[in-house]
Amino acid sequence: MAPSIVEFWEQERNESDRSLAISGAAIVDQQLKELLEAFFIVAPKETKSLLSSTGALGAAGVRNQIAYVLGLIDKPTYLDIKLILKIRNIFAHSHLKIDFSETKIAGLASSLEIPQWVGEPEDEEPGSPKGMYFSGVRGVLWHLVTEQARLKKEGRRHCPEAIFPLGDRSGIEFDFKRDIYS
Repeated sequence: MAPSIVEFWEQERNESDRSLAISGAAIVDQQLKELLEAFFIVAPKETKSLLSSTGALGAAGVRNQIAYVLGLIDKPTYLDIKLILKIRNIFAHSHLKIDFSETKIAGLASSLEIPQWVGEPEDEEPGSPKGMYFSGVRGVLWHLVTEQARLKKEGRRHCPEAIFPLGDRSGIEFDFKRDIYS
């Protein structure tokens, strides 16, 4: 596992609710980015452009959607990431001091599916909304890191032009009207 994940577990276990909510979503977003990088073909310039904060895949919600529709994560992980991001947004956009006991946040945290089967005995109050969120982030990270490892083991894909079965395409003509409408 990446050191940032271990650091997250150790550091955030005893941090404020706001810190946990925001940093938990941030590390999930980072791992989504790394998962997509591991899946994409070797094209550093294009990958960096797409995944930059201003790129087409720069937002955590978009990264979550693309990872799901590409089959890189399953539906429960996809839905849990959506909930983690919603919880993060509530904390990030509140000007008031709030915590996981707030009704809306507690409801979202208790809706996370992964904590129903992921947890550790040393977790404090694993059934509390904060404990559910912490376990949910941990479970999602486990899924993302496991999939990254699988992709890295398989090796990076190459650009389709490098494996195009017909070889050189120069001289190939395409009659749009005839080929499309016939």
